[in-house]
Amino acid sequence: MASTKIVQVAAGGHHSLFVSSGRKVWATGWNEFGQLGDNTVVSRSLPVPVLENGTQIANVQRVAVGSGHSMFLKYDGTVSAVGWNAYGQLGTGGTDDVLSMVKLRRDGETISGVRQVAAGRYHSLLLLSDGTVLTTGRNGGGQLGVGNTATQYAWSEARTETETVTNAVAIAGGMEHSLILLADGTVLAAGSNDLGQLGIAGGGSSPWFRTVQRNGAPLVGVKAIAAGFHHSVFLLVDGTVLAVGDNSYKQFGLVGGDLVVDPIQVGTDVETIRAGGDQTFLKSPSGGILSSGGEQSALGGPGNGWRPMLRDGVAISNVVDFAAGLWHTMVVTEDGWVGGTGNNSFGALGDGTEDTRSNLVPISVGQ
Repeated sequence: MASTKIVQVAAGGHHSLFVSSGRKVWATGWNEFGQLGDNTVVSRSLPVPVLENGTQIANVQRVAVGSGHSMFLKYDGTVSAVGWNAYGQLGTGGTDDVLSMVKLRRDGETISGVRQVAAGRYHSLLLLSDGTVLTTGRNGGGQLGVGNTATQYAWSEARTETETVTNAVAIAGGMEHSLILLADGTVLAAGSNDLGQLGIAGGGSSPWFRTVQRNGAPLVGVKAIAAGFHHSVFLLVDGTVLAVGDNSYKQFGLVGGDLVVDPIQVGTDVETIRAGGDQTFLKSPSGGILSSGGEQSALGGPGNGWRPMLRDGVAISNVVDFAAGLWHTMVVTEDGWVGGTGNNSFGALGDGTEDTRSNLVPISVGQ
């Protein structure tokens, strides 16, 4: 039987998700906290169906994964979730891990009107249809943007120092920082700034969302955002890419020092951006991918600058979606081919092994 056509992928700490054209989901990898959603805690090296109420989850619009939790945005604007919850990542009000799928709730009511989901390593963000943002989870750097650094076990509205964040159009989460893109093309950042990843004036960490700056003025003209462990990436409307923060693994190619505190240009003619743990990925309009950074990004090691991602020894093209995990990367092409590379602990790539891969290997889903 032919594999199911996959149109979307997500990559977390050591697990991955695959969304089909029929809007069903499969999962592979680490499952200690039930994050694969198969109602077990058994890790898998081959993709298995994600379950909800005893059958395969359906009508999934987007997915997001953290280190050990998974979120599934439905077309009705609700979010189902499963997995690690010790830091309140799922906003249940407690710390019990969620082994079987639940609907995300706030003040006892199912959260609705969700447009986007995003996960940091141990925290989560939801973008609502009214342009506000909800956050929950670990908050040691102030990454939730609620004015303090206390871990939050229930969903709260993200704020600047003076008001609730509004007019948000995109969200992203890193290790201990978060980004929010506003409708006017400016960006807000909150959390740890120990390596300059917030791109804000003054250099200190912030428990409130503050405006990202470049050359002393608000950064403008941004259409997409991405957050790695300790770096942030911004795609401008003209296809230029800027980045700020940790560059010790050459996440920004061969430009900048180990620490970049004011956004610098790292690419042009780019259509889509992603940021993994210590890696950055740029997709061109033709669907090719350049990557730079950490050892698990199929570059042959850190410090080599931008290199094309290869499929069977040739630069990959026609990529329609790709995901940067903490230490592994997943891609899907226009014809539905799925590939993975990088750290394969617990079977995160889904190729039936736990062997780390330095090049893309094919993944079969739904056989």
